[in-house]
Amino acid sequence: MTGSRERGFSSGISLRAAGHGCPVFFWGGVGEFLFENSPRIELHSDTIPFFPGKFLRPGDNGVRDTQPDYFLDTPVQEPALGTILHPETWERLEVIMRGFSLSVLIFLVLMGAVLMGALAGAQPTSVLPGSVLLYPRYDSDLSSGTATLISATNTNSSRMVGPNNFRKGDVTLHYYYVDGYTCMVQNKTEFMTPNDLLVVLASDHNPMATQGYLLIVAEDPESGDAIQFNYLLGSSVFFNLSANKIWTLQAISFRGVMDEKNSPVRDRNGHIKTDALQNGGNANGSVDFDGKEYDSYPDELYIDNFLQEMCTIKGSFCLVSGLGKDFLLEVSFLIYDNEEDIFSASFKFSCWICLEFSDISRVVTNLGGTVKEIPAGWMRLNGVQAVHLITGKRWRNEVPNGTNFDPPFIGAFRERVINIDFQTGRLMHWSGTQNGNEFPADLEN
Repeated sequence: MTGSRERGFSSGISLRAAGHGCPVFFWGGVGEFLFENSPRIELHSDTIPFFPGKFLRPGDNGVRDTQPDYFLDTPVQEPALGTILHPETWERLEVIMRGFSLSVLIFLVLMGAVLMGALAGAQPTSVLPGSVLLYPRYDSDLSSGTATLISATNTNSSRMVGPNNFRKGDVTLHYYYVDGYTCMVQNKTEFMTPNDLLVVLASDHNPMATQGYLLIVAEDPESGDAIQFNYLLGSSVFFNLSANKIWTLQAISFRGVMDEKNSPVRDRNGHIKTDALQNGGNANGSVDFDGKEYDSYPDELYIDNFLQEMCTIKGSFCLVSGLGKDFLLEVSFLIYDNEEDIFSASFKFSCWICLEFSDISRVVTNLGGTVKEIPAGWMRLNGVQAVHLITGKRWRNEVPNGTNFDPPFIGAFRERVINIDFQTGRLMHWSGTQNGNEFPADLEN
């Protein structure tokens, strides 16, 4: 990486492919992608005052940001855009990116920009920073041409040093990779500094599984206890080399919801320990999505619209169970077509599942429509019950108004057009809350 180190602000980022003359401008610096015949992908930055800090390769005492804060008019001392990806990931990306067209590459960059908003209520979200991130899917089978980049961002800027010599903005991320076929869990931890960004290639970070979902939990760097650290954001970028497609998906953010004024048990940097009894936790060693420790699971999910399936248009969805591998969840679907007709379907799964829309009902292939109206529909998803696979007992959730048998789950979906460069992923919408949901103990080691 090269580039001048002049003072001042940059006019924007320009991405240009070797052999092409159509730059795309973004705010923040001057950048350039070189691929195809180029030996590597490069980003050249003139001045990026809002990416302070020195980039160190992983393994430098476990710390990647060792420099104090810079003022906005201070020249960057190192090519800080290098913090976007680990150095070894650049090499992996060289292989992945070969064969992708310029239009797909620009699509990736455009989809990386996320408009932040605000939501109210104790529900998970994709737009507010949280303490737990749930990635509904990862694909890591490079032999079949699929790969996933997992990003996690720490938006905490505090460099105030505590009595444990950690900064208040420091955090340990505990990665729980869940194998979608066996529900077995692989653990990984990463240390993050204030304003840090970590992007990993799932197949390198977790070589033990090729498909499933991922949970990231914020922990105290000193004790390893789960903490309320509502500063984390995340997203995924999926590559399908065989189909020459890229698509993206936001992580689901669960916020810590404990009272900042009345939670006495904290780490030595002042962060609330979410599992402590004195703070309102239940000291069970699990991540509880019960509206007391973290946001609750939603009560009802929605797919707001999808196109009628045909030979060139396909839709699919992934669901994550909040009860792990020991319970079989029954989920009901209400499918609405263009004429407001309602069709019902249901299926059962445990742990995690990805299915085509047409696997649920053939109705999705015949949604009606007129000359002026594109054939499309929408779906409403509800949990019916969950049965323990060994004991046969139903899972139940004690709520203030009685007993609720609706099992907790959450999900995302995608649509793709065969043979052209289009594929999109979206989180499902949701409403209501499911209190008392506990992420299964087998996710905690």
